[in-house]
Amino acid sequence: METEKMFKMFLFLPLPELIKIPNLKQFIETGRSYERRSEKTFKDQKQQTKSILDACGDAVIVCNEDRAIEIFNPAAEKLTGFTAEEVLRQDVTDCIIPNGVVHNTGLIRELFSSDTDKKFNSEVTIQTKTKEQFTALMSVSHTSFYNRNCVTLFIRDISEMKQRQDALIHQQHRAEQLLLNILPKTVAEELNSQQSEGDGNKKNYLIAHHFDEVTILFADIVGFTSMSSSMKPEELVLMLNSVFTLWDHLCDSFGVEKIKTIGDCFMAVSGAPVPFPEHADVMMDFAISMLDSLEMFNSTVNNKLSIRIGMNTGSVVAGVIGWKKIAWDIWGDCVNVASRMEHTGFPGHIQISESTYEKLKGKYPFESRGKVNIAGKGEMPTWLLKPTPSDKPRVVHKGPTACKEGATSTEPSSISNNTPNATMPQSFSVLSMASTISRDVTVEELLGM
Repeated sequence: METEKMFKMFLFLPLPELIKIPNLKQFIETGRSYERRSEKTFKDQKQQTKSILDACGDAVIVCNEDRAIEIFNPAAEKLTGFTAEEVLRQDVTDCIIPNGVVHNTGLIRELFSSDTDKKFNSEVTIQTKTKEQFTALMSVSHTSFYNRNCVTLFIRDISEMKQRQDALIHQQHRAEQLLLNILPKTVAEELNSQQSEGDGNKKNYLIAHHFDEVTILFADIVGFTSMSSSMKPEELVLMLNSVFTLWDHLCDSFGVEKIKTIGDCFMAVSGAPVPFPEHADVMMDFAISMLDSLEMFNSTVNNKLSIRIGMNTGSVVAGVIGWKKIAWDIWGDCVNVASRMEHTGFPGHIQISESTYEKLKGKYPFESRGKVNIAGKGEMPTWLLKPTPSDKPRVVHKGPTACKEGATSTEPSSISNNTPNATMPQSFSVLSMASTISRDVTVEELLGM
């Protein structure tokens, strides 16, 4: 800077005066030498910068304030398919970052804003020479490059990473769905919460709750033991799977929680793990639909399966047991009585205890059996549900966890009793499934349906 000022001063001095200045020639030579060294230093710095950018694994694109590309490193060529000669001095939004993509529009506006100190990272849609588009991660910085204001873009292809992330999310979703097939949703969420807050030791997890009042149901296929002895293993499993799958879907439709199957016995609870007051009503409507669905199943496959159903209402303790093949289960005297209601009942009928009767009397037609000897309890009064005329509409109750395709609240709805399929979720029809189970279909086809 000082040298430049001195040279400007010399312009205003007459030649005779300049000649009188001592060591002027040496001064001029020194200035020229300095200028040559500065020029060489600049070239060296430029070459060094180019070498660094060429060796960079990420695509580097430097644009001027008019969006024109001034530097396009080899990684950018490989990423986009363009050569540097093809894109230099071209508008970057015409060839590399298409402005027509909705996600890119606001980003481009932000890229070339007047805020020269702005630095940020963002996902961007990149377009290749062959017009293919992919998602990339872009780091942006506004810098001074060769004494000019420029926008430097560092771009990395993350499409494979996104695919791996999507695959991981998919696997996580599958794991969550598998857990929901084992545990109720609220229980699974509580378990996940304990795992995220715990020390990683599965044995330390504890989920236990007391429910003041729920309704328990047991259903058992009549004569199953003798029937199974005359059936092939594939036929036996297929039959049980078909019937229990019908009831599984009914559980979703009514908001009833299936506990487990024990051989040919089906156990469910209403009012847990999400408590609601109409648990007995929901369970009774669920039990009626179980009988209806089995009747439709029999008529389709030309079978004569029959079930006994028992119900009881009372308090229980519920929790998750084990840390391998975990299960959510319920315990209490209420469970034992419900099992006895099923065991002492009649094929094709629903037998209920006094506690359940007190919740449902006046809402459903019942017939008293008087006192029945119950193992471990002595004599207990029980009631049987009377058949409802097929032409008489009945009110159907659904629990708060009923699937979206069915009712999602405990508000009752009225349907005709001769259309039991109306209580099924729309995504699953008893008739559509049962119609595939005929004697003309092979076991292999049925197992694969």
